[in-house]
Amino acid sequence: MICIYHSKDLDGWTSAAIVKSKYIDAKLIGYNYGGHLPEIKDGEPIIIVDVCFSMEYMEKLARKSRWNLKWIDHHISQIKEYKNFIGDGETFMNAILPQQDENVAACELTWRHFYPNIPIPEAIRLLGRYDCFGHKGTDEEQKIFLFQYAARAKASNPDEAAFFINATEEDIDKLLKEGDIIYKYLCVEAKQQYAKRFTIELDGYYFACVNTERLNPVNFGIKYHEDKANDIYYYDGFASFWYENGQWTYSLYNENGQVDCSEICKKRGGGGHRGAAGFQTNNVILK
Repeated sequence: MICIYHSKDLDGWTSAAIVKSKYIDAKLIGYNYGGHLPEIKDGEPIIIVDVCFSMEYMEKLARKSRWNLKWIDHHISQIKEYKNFIGDGETFMNAILPQQDENVAACELTWRHFYPNIPIPEAIRLLGRYDCFGHKGTDEEQKIFLFQYAARAKASNPDEAAFFINATEEDIDKLLKEGDIIYKYLCVEAKQQYAKRFTIELDGYYFACVNTERLNPVNFGIKYHEDKANDIYYYDGFASFWYENGQWTYSLYNENGQVDCSEICKKRGGGGHRGAAGFQTNNVILK
């Protein structure tokens, strides 16, 4: 059994950990958009979680697995591409996707699929609510923020993310206290980073931009939509970028619902959610 997972965030690591808990001998292969596509042997069963390739390559993988391929994902841009690809025809793989307009993370989908009769563990639920923005505007918003940042300090791969499957109430309380300390520090750091912003324009939208890895200012009380990109327009979104493995990675964010970040990134070979998405490029200068 091969499990290909998104290698850059807790949702991907936790989804892979859940697969590993179900299939102990599964070989885990991490992948991030823009990286090298994995080589798979003929006849190997494949599970792909929280990530996707081009539909042509997905079909190629399905053929190599002798049609024993399962894809679990929740990113809207990839789901749209998949539905456009198959049209009204039969699917070429077992796709486990959100039902209708359901807002759910990959780790939640993965757990429900493999353990349908067992409630989602609380730690996994907290991680999932953050990743799909399900915490926004709820009474749990701050709690989920704190848990997320403590979890990032706790795990950076599927083996470490396995901790969340059996995390106790005591474990969660401890992480929340640690998260509170981390979050207060990050708020100060985020304001310092945001002060270094400059403006970029993508598809007619203005983004405040900072050269740092994965910064979403709203998470730290910074209301960038209230700041002006120039004398006329306010910022439509926020972008952070960094150099990694010979490429520039961009993460785009939007909080007011007026910009579909997934569509902007899809045009550039990436994808993600409407409010948060990413892509990679060889050239730091964007058009």
